[in-house]
Amino acid sequence: MLRYATLLVTLVAVTPSLAQLTSPQVGWQADLETHFHDVAGLVTIVDEDTIRVDDFVFDGQGLDVLFYLGAENTNQAFTNGLPIGPQLVGPAFDGMQEPLIIDLPAGETLEGYNAISVWCVDVYISFGDATFLPPVVEGDYSLDGRVDAADYTVWRDGLGSEYDQSDYLAWRDNYGASSANEAFAVPEPITAGLLIGLLLTMPARKR
Repeated sequence: MLRYATLLVTLVAVTPSLAQLTSPQVGWQADLETHFHDVAGLVTIVDEDTIRVDDFVFDGQGLDVLFYLGAENTNQAFTNGLPIGPQLVGPAFDGMQEPLIIDLPAGETLEGYNAISVWCVDVYISFGDATFLPPVVEGDYSLDGRVDAADYTVWRDGLGSEYDQSDYLAWRDNYGASSANEAFAVPEPITAGLLIGLLLTMPARKR
């Protein structure tokens, strides 16, 4: 019985960690929209406190420019947001450099931060920004993160106007695929509860 009790305590202790990073998810991406200074790039969430920036473009100009995380893609959110990574003013980025790997400050996670900006701190202006979204799976025409029968219906209804035969082939070839958010989905809280209930109903081993 002690063995089951120990496992029960362990499950209860571990359960809160399963709820980390519910929005956005590992694997979600933000494709930076250019506003000023040629900013562009693709930002990917690597884990709960790390991002990777691929193909980053920025002319290096400005006063005090940093990556900022915001709860949403608005100037107000970035003004109250979280600065991350190195100072970006200086040598230009032309998209040919190695990806930038940026760790969040100690104790911070991406939980609750749904957007990112190349932010000019002194004048409160975004040089480029985007919202984190699940990667688009080719053939996922219903945009639910999965390629399934629902996407065939969307393709069929839009055939000749929005879609053609090549789109059908994309659906066929990717049937069953899902976006990264599915692979890294956070377990439902009920899962741990069911495990605990199962343990409580298991008979103790007789000695």
